[in-house]
This record gives sequence, structure tokens and C-alpha cells, in this order.
Amino acid sequence: MGFTISTKNKEQSFNQKIVYISSKPNYDFQVETDFDFILGIQYDEKTNKCRLVNKYKYPQFKFKGEVLPEKMLIDKVCKIMIEGSNNFITIKIGESAQKPDSEKKKSLFSFFVPENTEKEKSKIEAERVKIVKEVAAIINSLRRKISINSKLGILLHLGLLLSSFICAFGVSNYLMGIPISNDGTTVQIPMNAKLVIFYALIIYSVGSMLKQGMFLFMQRKGGYDTATPVIVEKLMISLSLVFYVAIYLINLLYFISAKMPLFAIFISLFYAGTSLSLAIGCGYFKHGSAVARKELDNYEYREDFEIVIKSYQNWIEKYANSLSEEKIQKIKDKLFNLQLWASLEIGLGIFTAPFLAYGVSNTLAMCFPEAAGWIRIGGLRFSPIFLVLATFLIIFAFFAFVSAFTYFWFLQHF
Repeated sequence: MGFTISTKNKEQSFNQKIVYISSKPNYDFQVETDFDFILGIQYDEKTNKCRLVNKYKYPQFKFKGEVLPEKMLIDKVCKIMIEGSNNFITIKIGESAQKPDSEKKKSLFSFFVPENTEKEKSKIEAERVKIVKEVAAIINSLRRKISINSKLGILLHLGLLLSSFICAFGVSNYLMGIPISNDGTTVQIPMNAKLVIFYALIIYSVGSMLKQGMFLFMQRKGGYDTATPVIVEKLMISLSLVFYVAIYLINLLYFISAKMPLFAIFISLFYAGTSLSLAIGCGYFKHGSAVARKELDNYEYREDFEIVIKSYQNWIEKYANSLSEEKIQKIKDKLFNLQLWASLEIGLGIFTAPFLAYGVSNTLAMCFPEAAGWIRIGGLRFSPIFLVLATFLIIFAFFAFVSAFTYFWFLQHF
């Protein structure tokens, strides 16, 4: 038993567990389209059913007039239409009409009992290198784009906070009735610091709401799904714009009291317009980062790359299973001998530490004779307090050296 994949121009039968349909020539079945795609088919020999995997949810594929779902179980036959084309993809389950190509040549991802595990590993490695070369430049570009958008977003948020404080001067002074004075040469603007901070936080919150509304608007226009309803998105944008108009008018009324109408019009427009533009810019860069992250996820979690990882896991499992009990016992014996030698060397180091510490302890005791507490045994004089202290210091230094050497060796060889 098996299944057959057919299009307008060709037909091919398969009898393997995993088959990939793609617009690229390096996969099991190629379909010529004006866009890149990859679909996976998992065949279960026991139930004689197929599971179609549309991981990236391509909107061009239609099944019964609707967008092809991410996963779909096929019992007998399935016909997938390609939007904007007269071509189609039909998957029919049944006995193979012809000898499948998978019997003519081994697929990289069809695992048989290997004659040589190193040969199989080299095949998997070659496929991994090919995929990495294909997507490495794009992934690095997307990561740079995300980093730049994040940094610009932080700068715009700082600018939005600063512009909120500037707008808050006119708002707080006008609402509290604090006048502006103009003596002809200098315009003096009084300030109530607590009120300015309070109104600045309110204006910054309005800017953040506008940012989020513009982000949701751009996401919806770009065709990305958002959990927020459209009415909430429009309400956020509308209320934010109303607040910014009010901020502009309040600043205008405040600065116009200085009897400079032209100055009041333009300075109020500059303050409110700057804050409005920064809020929209924050939403735009947040949208750009979200789009870049989604694209990065699509490249980092490609199905073919996941298959390569699974291939490595299978290869490792086969290699481990191919070890006989004799080989495993030899490895255990070698590990035991290494641990035994390490224990003996550590014991020898700890045993010789007091002899090395003797000279250091005497030097320390002569520096602090009040705390020495000398003990004389025959012609040998030593301070037990400083001898114990120097011994522990040497043991600590010994273990620190061992750990440093071990880590350095691992870094050099792995």
C-alpha cells in the first residue's frame, strides 16, 4: 500500500513515511508555483492514512473553498486547489500504481540500518550545511533588523516621554490657572513640578495607547492575525487623536495669553505634533520588529531543518544501540580507572599540603607572634593555628587550579 501525489502535469507514487512537496527541486515532489512553499505528508502504514502538515499556513492553498488548515487527516483522497493558478495537488491513498522513486534511491531522511554510521552522519551533515548556507544570511539580516528596531524603539519611547513633559507644561499651567508673563523681551513660564509630572504621565499613557492602536492597525493591514477586536483598535486610535487635539488646543490657549498668536499656534502645533509623531513611530517600529520575529521563526523552525535534527537524534540512537556490551564495559572500566587515578592524585595533594604549608605558616606566625601559640616537637617548631590556615589555603588553591585546568581543557577540545 502507499499513496499517490498528482498535479495537472505529473503523477508520482510513494510508499515512505515522510514526503515533502515543495516548489524547490531538492524535495520529494516538486510543484511549479509563483511562490515558495513546503508541505509535509506523514504516512501511517498501520492505518493506511496520511496526515498533511501545512505548518506555515499558506493562504494560496484552498481545500473545499477554505484556506488549507495547518494539519489535516486524509482517509482516501484530497484535492488542494492553488489560488491564482489552474494547477492543483491531489493526494490519493491506495496501492501504488508504479514503483516509487524511494525504492530507486535512498532518501536522506529514510533511515535503514547503516553499514557505516560515519557515512550516514556525513550525509546528514551535508544536508545541514546546505540548509544553513541557504538561510544563514537571511537569519542574520533579520536579527540585525530586530536589533535596530528595538534600539530605535527605545529612543522613540524616551523622546515620547520627553515630549510628554514639554506638553505637560502648558496643560498643567492652563488647567491650574497659572499665567504666562511676557515683558517684551522674555517669556516667563512658571512651573509646578508635581503637576507637570502628573500630566506628563497622562500624556505619555495617551501616546502609548496610540502606539498600540497603530501597531494593531498595521498588523491587520499586513494580514497578520491579532486577538484584539477591530473596534477596540479603532477606539484606541480615535480616543488618542481626540486627546492630542485637546492637548494642542490647551497649549494654544495657554501660549496665546502671552499676546503672541503666531508663536502660540506654531509652538503648540510643534509640541503636540512631535508627541503624536513619536507615538506613531513607536507603533511602526514595534510592528516592524513583530514582522521580523515571525519571519525569523519561520526560518529557524523550518520543517526540513527539524527533520535534519531528528536525523541526528536517530543517528545517535543507532550509534548508541550499536555498541556491544563488551564495548560498554570497556568504557565503564576506563572511566573507573580515570576516577580512581583522580581520587589518588587528589588524596596525594591533600596529604602533601601540610608539608608545603609549614614554611608559609612559620612566616605568618612570625608576623603575628601574639596569635602564634608555638609548639616545639624535638627540633621542629610550628604554629598549629597558622599551619591549619595555610594548609586549607593551599588545598583551596589546589582545587581552584584543578577546576581551571579542567574547564580550559574542555574549552580547547569541545
